[in-house]
Amino acid sequence: MTVLFAAAMLTFAAGCEKSTGDHLEDAGESISDAADKATDSVGDAVEDAGDSVEDAADKAN
Repeated sequence: MTVLFAAAMLTFAAGCEKSTGDHLEDAGESISDAADKATDSVGDAVEDAGDSVEDAADKAN
């Protein structure tokens, strides 16, 4: 009975670890995607700001 219980616990633990690992991998991918999008947004904002500065400089001349 003890051996059966120990085997069941090991099987349960092994199943949980894989599931948790899969969730962590998915979370990591989501974070990576969000960081990429944020980087793109910041890059676009900087480019837009640069264009605005150039336009203002042209108008000032």
